[in-house]
Amino acid sequence: MKKIESWEEYNSYLSKLRDRGGHYINNSMLMQKAAERFIEQGRLLCMECNNGVLFFKDEIEYYDLVFYLEETDEFPEIDSDKPVVVRYVEREGRKTEDGNIIEKWMKQAGYAPPKQYYNVQGDPERTLEMINTMASQAERFLKRFGIEIGAPDRSMFENIRKMQYEIASIPFFDIEYRTDEEMEEDAQNGYLLVAVNQKTGELCGANYSVLSGRYVTGWLAVRDDFRGIPGISICLHKKAMERDLQNGHKKKTWIAVDNKESIDYHKRIGYEYVGAKMYVWVSCD
Repeated sequence: MKKIESWEEYNSYLSKLRDRGGHYINNSMLMQKAAERFIEQGRLLCMECNNGVLFFKDEIEYYDLVFYLEETDEFPEIDSDKPVVVRYVEREGRKTEDGNIIEKWMKQAGYAPPKQYYNVQGDPERTLEMINTMASQAERFLKRFGIEIGAPDRSMFENIRKMQYEIASIPFFDIEYRTDEEMEEDAQNGYLLVAVNQKTGELCGANYSVLSGRYVTGWLAVRDDFRGIPGISICLHKKAMERDLQNGHKKKTWIAVDNKESIDYHKRIGYEYVGAKMYVWVSCD
């Protein structure tokens, strides 16, 4: 793998493919703004092969792979020091030929069977209306247990990262790495919220949102040892939706097909399935 040093260098690999012509199977997109972020942080690598090019987004715990490859019998062999994650999105019920080829490649390369996700969308105004029917009781519970919702300071960032990896419902490959500087800016702008026990200082849960165009994506989680306290998810979600309504943003998120608790929760607060399904393969040791 070779580290990419500039947007121009990244684009030059794609230009080579365009000049060569032909059909390239692509599993996901890496837009300029996202590519420039990874390049600036020294976290975008590439590998050329006979039938195309592979780009590796270094998420510290794993590589998120974006590839442009001509169809061949086998997927390129990757020598990696950490798990490699391959994502592919398609409309439900509309299996594409490229999707079939990617699925075949992943199976032949020994990747684990794909974890599947539904894409759901929430309108802040409608979701807030649903949440507010439950919020009063939830807020009373949090007050009773001394838990408050707010923005974290820099001293909490490592605990937030640690919490992500400890929560069983968040696989490591669902976690997008954010630098301390990015987390600080996100917290100041209301995109990183935490629930904290004011009596003990313990982190109980968090809601991390990342703005992408008009949409906000991200994750919400409550630490396993605080899941018995009702209302933490509702209050974190309410605060985030108030921010999104004020800023004119809509919320999109991916929910694992087998995460019934999360599916039921999002339905209850007005989220709707938008018809897209994501398949995620992870390389095996």
